[in-house]
Amino acid sequence: MLFLARTENMHALPSVQLIELDVESQSLVDFYDVTASEKALSFAVKGSARVQGDRLMIRRAISNLLSNAVKYAQPASTIDISISTAEGKASLAIANRGEEIPVASQASLFDRFVRLSSPKVKDAGGLGLGLAITKAIMRAHHGQVKLTSLAGVNTFVLEFEKVMSPSH
Repeated sequence: MLFLARTENMHALPSVQLIELDVESQSLVDFYDVTASEKALSFAVKGSARVQGDRLMIRRAISNLLSNAVKYAQPASTIDISISTAEGKASLAIANRGEEIPVASQASLFDRFVRLSSPKVKDAGGLGLGLAITKAIMRAHHGQVKLTSLAGVNTFVLEFEKVMSPSH
């Protein structure tokens, strides 16, 4: 709660550095690999982008989304991480196969203490703060987090406003 409150009221990032989204994503995939293997999940990381921001905060945002993807993914499926740049923005999308998230619940999913129940996931755990923290982190980076849930695929996208070209 304290981290969330600080992040929501942040006027400047604690530290700013160049972050390679593919490198951070792969590092976190390696971390979640053991947990994912219990459900026979695999990961695919594609693309690259560089952004400026607070490395630990961005890692936490990606980690929150990966944790949820592993928790709610259909067993023996692939969690896809797609990183791209377009029109001066960078995006990192994490998609997993699983139960569709009802449209009526999607906006509130980023509020504090919101947890969706799922008959297929026993004791999902957590306090319902992960997505609220992710939203606050993205706001602090002048970006946003988006969700689409269609045809059994849930995709969360971190969108960053400022992209660093590979030559920087």
